[in-house]
Amino acid sequence: MINAAALVMAAVFMTFALAGPIPPKEMGLILAVAIVLDATLIRLVLLPVVLRLLGERAWWMPRPFG
Repeated sequence: MINAAALVMAAVFMTFALAGPIPPKEMGLILAVAIVLDATLIRLVLLPVVLRLLGERAWWMPRPFG
């Protein structure tokens, strides 16, 4: 689901890259690449690894909020 949402957002930003003057093209391409990298590297690779390494400490909440 994360990758699907990222691909939809990347496709929308790629429309900026396909039309218009140069600055929107650059912005569209950069945003599309950033979203795909964020979805694949951060959310699907690094986040699960960090949560696994932290274990129960990943879900720690201060006393006033818990």
